[in-house]
This record gives sequence, structure tokens and C-alpha cells, in this order.
Amino acid sequence: MKKTLLFLVLSNSILASPCGPFEFSFFVKDKVHTKNVQLCPIKQKDFVSPACLNGYCPQLKTYPIKMKLKRNGLKTHPGAELCKKLKGTYLTGSLLEKAKSSQNALCFFNDGNIVSIGYLYSQWKKGITVTTSQSP
Repeated sequence: MKKTLLFLVLSNSILASPCGPFEFSFFVKDKVHTKNVQLCPIKQKDFVSPACLNGYCPQLKTYPIKMKLKRNGLKTHPGAELCKKLKGTYLTGSLLEKAKSSQNALCFFNDGNIVSIGYLYSQWKKGITVTTSQSP
């Protein structure tokens, strides 16, 4: 009896998915755009699309990479530059789930995968060689 109950508890926790629908609102050329997306929370403000859970998407498969960060007065988050280097589209906006809203920066890829830039950078940072570019 105890083994069966333990199996049921474990099965339910494995099958339960933390992923769910979110509404992402962002500005492009002074116009508000809204996109409905499926995301899975990884940490407090880090999210990935379901295909990227546990690092199973190509954007989280790391290799050595060199990046130049553009710093003209304000610091650029390295995750934003990494997103562009990986041919993603970097957007900041408001992520809404169950009437809770938070500011997030996400990287959208052509294959439909989405990764928050903080999580993207945290997965890649060991393999990145960063240089800064000086403005004239």
C-alpha cells in the first residue's frame, strides 16, 4: 500500500508541469504589442519556453563564443547582446500571468523558443569571452 501511494505521489509531481500561458506586452515604435506565449518559470524572474526546459533547446547548447559589448554611458546586459549574437530578437516588456505583472526581458528565436535574457546569459557565461568596444 505504501509503495503504491508513494508511486502515485511521485507520478503526480513528475507529470505536473509548471508551464502555463502568459501575456507579454511590449512597445515597438511607440505602439503596444501583445503576444500570448507558453512559458515555464525557472527561477523568480527567469522563464523558458517548454521546449527549453532542462536545457533541451539549441539555444541553451553552449560553445565557446566571443562577444563585444557596446557600452555608451549605460551598461548593456550581456544577455541582450548574447540574444542578438544567437540571432534572437530581444524584447523588454510586461509579462502577465493570473493578474500578476512583472517586467521581463525575453529573447525570441525563429524556431519559436523563448528564453529570458538573464537565464540565457547564466547558461552561457562560462564559455563567453567578453570585450568592450570604446566609442570614439
